[in-house]
Amino acid sequence: MKKSRKQIYPKEFYRKISEYTLFHDTFMSKVFDKSEKEATLLLNIILDDPSIKVISSRTQVEVKNLQGRSMRIDIKATDSTGKIFAVEIQRADSGAIPKRARYISSLMDGDALKPRQDHEELPETYVIFITEHDVLGGNKPIYHIERHIEELDTRFNDEAHIIYVNGEICDETALGWLIHDFKCTKPDDMHYKLLADRTRYLKETQEGHEDMGEIMDEFLEELAEKKAKSMAKSMAKSMAKSMAESMAESMAESMAEDLAEKKATIKVKEKIKESERSATRRAVINGFRSGKVTKEVIAVMYPTLSSSDIDAYYLEAQKPTRKRTK
Repeated sequence: MKKSRKQIYPKEFYRKISEYTLFHDTFMSKVFDKSEKEATLLLNIILDDPSIKVISSRTQVEVKNLQGRSMRIDIKATDSTGKIFAVEIQRADSGAIPKRARYISSLMDGDALKPRQDHEELPETYVIFITEHDVLGGNKPIYHIERHIEELDTRFNDEAHIIYVNGEICDETALGWLIHDFKCTKPDDMHYKLLADRTRYLKETQEGHEDMGEIMDEFLEELAEKKAKSMAKSMAKSMAKSMAESMAESMAESMAEDLAEKKATIKVKEKIKESERSATRRAVINGFRSGKVTKEVIAVMYPTLSSSDIDAYYLEAQKPTRKRTK
């Protein structure tokens, strides 16, 4: 059987994913998406209820209200009894304010009740925030929020629950170990094998790297911005020098910088978004002629170009340019 060719990514990509933790939105989504066992472990620990068994776990789920306004929920899970869980991983305190919890709870109710269903059929719901900081400020590892009848000093029992997990406390409890694992960059340092194995798969295997397309897109976008700025400066200097023979140096530099920056931005950033092949060819050839880029740099900047295309552009760039005759 023919083995598939191993995909080699830029070193910066491997460095980037090695630094991710479960508090990173994109990486967390990959860990828990369609990972019912991992989601079960998460909820067993937070709710201190080993009977919970998740049968569906999806990440970055879009839920809309009646007016069409949507919100993405980090993890939406359903257990075997029909309970629905919305889990939000928040690094910024502003993303975990009380009214956001209230809004998510209302969205879950609106999404759960189908036409002609009675209100009694509303499922029990949990909105869970795992926050990097102690948002509620009580120095407690976990906070449970329930509606309360003040005059009767009892719960309202509407089966809509809100929970905040404090990411600042990593004590020697099951919950403390979970928070510890959320902060780990290395799977070998994690307490829970399920989370460690899933993290190891994504960070240390070829198949895992290929599953993280969104993270690769983020990396390429950042790289494109850096390369665009660098290439624009190099091309501006080169073009200014060649145009200086026929126009004032100040005008040449200004026009070259402006033109080069526009071309570099379009040819580098829009290539990732399927820019035309002819524009790519010109950018690559100009880059080779400027002497500021190599085949390896072009391969990173234009990952869809084959090695034969890059070689052909390189050879074309070596040809002398035609001079105009009077």
